[in-house]
Amino acid sequence: MHSKYIRRCIWVFFALTLSCTGYAQNLVTNPSFEDYNNCPTGISGIGFGSYPTVKDWLSPVQSTTPDYLHTCASPLSGVHVPEVTFGHQWARTGNAYAGIILWEERTNGQKFAEYLHTKLLLPMLAGRKYCVTFYVNPTISSSLSFNYMAVDEIGASFSASQVSTTTSSWLSLPYHIQSTAGTFMNDTSAWIRVTGIYTAAGGEEWMTIGRFSSTGNKPNHTVAFPPTPSATLDYRAYMYIDDVSVYMITPADTFRARHDSIYCDKSRLPMVLKSRGVNGTYQWSTGATTDNITVNADGQYLCYSVAGCGVYIDTFNVKYLGETTLNLGKELVSCNMQPVTIKSNIAFGNYTWSTGATTPDITVSSPGTYWLRVVNNCGTFTDTVRVYIQGLTPPPIVRDTMLCQLAESPILKNVSGSNLHWYTHPSANIGSPVQPLIYSKEIGRTTLYVTQKMGKCESEKVPMNIDVKYQPKKELPARTEMCSYNPVLVGGEYPGVKYLWNNGSTACCVKPVREGVLRVSVSNECGTYIDSTRIVFLPCDECIHVPNAFSPNGDGMNDKFGVVLSCPVSNFHIRIYNRWGEQVFESKDIRHQWTGTETGLYADRGTYVYILDYTPESTNAPIRLKGNITLLR
Repeated sequence: MHSKYIRRCIWVFFALTLSCTGYAQNLVTNPSFEDYNNCPTGISGIGFGSYPTVKDWLSPVQSTTPDYLHTCASPLSGVHVPEVTFGHQWARTGNAYAGIILWEERTNGQKFAEYLHTKLLLPMLAGRKYCVTFYVNPTISSSLSFNYMAVDEIGASFSASQVSTTTSSWLSLPYHIQSTAGTFMNDTSAWIRVTGIYTAAGGEEWMTIGRFSSTGNKPNHTVAFPPTPSATLDYRAYMYIDDVSVYMITPADTFRARHDSIYCDKSRLPMVLKSRGVNGTYQWSTGATTDNITVNADGQYLCYSVAGCGVYIDTFNVKYLGETTLNLGKELVSCNMQPVTIKSNIAFGNYTWSTGATTPDITVSSPGTYWLRVVNNCGTFTDTVRVYIQGLTPPPIVRDTMLCQLAESPILKNVSGSNLHWYTHPSANIGSPVQPLIYSKEIGRTTLYVTQKMGKCESEKVPMNIDVKYQPKKELPARTEMCSYNPVLVGGEYPGVKYLWNNGSTACCVKPVREGVLRVSVSNECGTYIDSTRIVFLPCDECIHVPNAFSPNGDGMNDKFGVVLSCPVSNFHIRIYNRWGEQVFESKDIRHQWTGTETGLYADRGTYVYILDYTPESTNAPIRLKGNITLLR
């Protein structure tokens, strides 16, 4: 609680920051070089026009071969992380990174550079801003003799089509983002961030990383090693590259903050207001373009700043209040019989406590009500606070429980305690006196955390495990079609379930040998269900059949969208788009089905478009299917 008396002047600064971390999609596939087709066995692992080692990354210059470094490589291969021929270094994240000769100039006059080239997941949209970031680490090898250059020039370029040259030894491309000129990268122990914002022209699908030159001149540099350059050694700048990202900048990348600069002493003016953006561009409501301004009057001042890949919008409210508030808090609680320290929220000139103390804070061992009277240049203020001191609260007694899938959420009775509070996460700060609903649609384990309160104190959280068991139900389609020469497995496997087929099999899944009705008894502690399907053999002129609708409403019937396979295929790839052309689902696994969600939320009902590619093994001729799906709820 707080009370006021004779207020004259005080200075209060308050900042409420409203910011978000962007969850936009990284348009770079294999951004940290973790995925590979083959583990590297030596240097020069990244190919021109092919992917011999790392997936999705190419060399756009035929005469050069960037390096792929990974922990999977043999320690003697020269490309085993971290003991790499070009210099010792751990991956910034994961187990792998790439390496390029940023520029090399030999004593015989030969010059060349290496680059990394990749295709983005989606074309860039015209006029949209993209945050582009990657990390580099300059290297010096004790086993390779060069005049090692510390350069200030590396960047990225974007193009609508693939970049490729069979004649040139370097690329002459525009820099769309670039490292800071004049800052020479010479720290061989650290990963250095290169970042910037690129405004797309539209349609860019390819990204190239490296040092671009139209003249072939040596880049700006200092010699990192040896201390004195040798006239007999070639010049080289070699860089490791990791964690490449390209994100479309969204409203989530805008950081807003309100700063209330309230003062009671007019001598505080003039006042300096400073933007939170560092090394950016600035536009103040006063017309200033610096990172800070000096104001001499009350009012609201706005600053719009672009710094790095963030947009900062700061609102400063400058107001002469002429008063202040002493606040000891409503109550203070000790739950382990320990003394409690009471502090003033603001520094004052002198203090008088109800105990007789004159210090800024006091420590008390007895419960009760305490008051403080303070004096400063703004006046005299008094406030009181209630102190509670009690012992530890024991945790409630809980027992784990089991539910059957799709059962109604029960009231859990196997917990003993008083004034219970429920939490869904062990680190949550606010519990609910009402038991949360138990979600039983999906099988698996859910853990809730329970406390009990006694007086002012709450016990530690105790976990309660709720295991949702599979509920035997209709799973098989009424009719199952397959190739007569290549029958496929029928059935599905669920944990803790017993199976009995009408052909005598007790396996989860069986492969039909003839047409007819297949029946299976599926049973566990949640019950027994007799399921069946009619097997029909087809000549397999078409291998994939696509449903035109599904209803993900949680009733256990037609909840997922997937294709029906009738003969062996390869190169399966399906993509689903909403009516705005945004991709909501993608899979290269024919068993992976769409649950009707988009970025973790339920997708809107309506019509969606699919594009499906596959190759029948019988003909080995690629096929593309396009069509519509209706999502019903």
